[in-house]
Amino acid sequence: GTHERKATEWTLVEHWARRDCAGVLTHCFDKYDQVVHLGHSLGGNLLALLPPSINQQISRALLISATNSYLMYHKWNRRFIATCLTLHVLR
Repeated sequence: GTHERKATEWTLVEHWARRDCAGVLTHCFDKYDQVVHLGHSLGGNLLALLPPSINQQISRALLISATNSYLMYHKWNRRFIATCLTLHVLR
């Protein structure tokens, strides 16, 4: 439901990582001996935004499809444009 929220200063990805994700992980550290971070897409990218004190306590991490999806990192050629159009039509 995050796409339905009205944008505020508290809906920035950095805030989700530093507050929400870090809070959940801190709770898990208190409750369990080992904590594994399992992240898909944004959930995997949030790991890079966590404070170092949190990252040092994570036993293992499994990231699934957590690639950098920033469009400006891609080459703008016919193949890329065709992929964007295909994804837009298929969704």
